[in-house]
Amino acid sequence: MINLSQQEIALYRRCVNEVLAGFHAPSMEQTVGVSYAILMKEDAAFYALRKSSGDTGNNDLSIPVRPLVIAEAIRQFAEDFQARTGSPVEEGYRLLEKAKKAS
Repeated sequence: MINLSQQEIALYRRCVNEVLAGFHAPSMEQTVGVSYAILMKEDAAFYALRKSSGDTGNNDLSIPVRPLVIAEAIRQFAEDFQARTGSPVEEGYRLLEKAKKAS
């Protein structure tokens, strides 16, 4: 289980959204370790969690945070990462390391 701040949850969701819509991997499952359909379901679950918990809710997540999704967003959009996610690429790397340690 991983505990993320609301800002980290928002950054992860933006990474997921970029992976889902920002580019087309030849084989998403091979690239990020999960199918498009599963990633869509997880994104919807994150949205519901964020909407229900607000800024002070429990952020211990039972929804997987997938390091490969973060890594692929960084790889694809390194130069434009901040423009696309609203966060500096360094924050992406910090989230990636946190997700790797939790998995």
